[in-house]
Amino acid sequence: MAKLIPAMLTGFQKKVDKSYKLTFETTQEYTNDGTLDKFHLQAIWLTLSESQLSDESIKAIEATPTDPKVEKYSPSQKLRFAIHDLHKRIGSRLDFGTFYKAQIQSITEQINNTAI
Repeated sequence: MAKLIPAMLTGFQKKVDKSYKLTFETTQEYTNDGTLDKFHLQAIWLTLSESQLSDESIKAIEATPTDPKVEKYSPSQKLRFAIHDLHKRIGSRLDFGTFYKAQIQSITEQINNTAI
């Protein structure tokens, strides 16, 4: 999914690992329709252009293969999905939030009690 938002690069900072922290501000009033929430804390591909992109350019960008090394989900997200699947499979009567906390506590205790 792609979302075009006119914005201005208002700052950047080089980090120790040679990556950059980029700061953007929208250049006009923007009402978040939930799209930004979907991108928040996700690995994304950023395209910078001084002019508005044509539909043809957007399609070409979306068709560009991404690096297969970039995982769609973080390890913690994968663990949460697995716990959610377990919650469904065993038919737990606990609400998912309570079940999740109990499972994380159990995993933490197992790790802490593992002898080296």
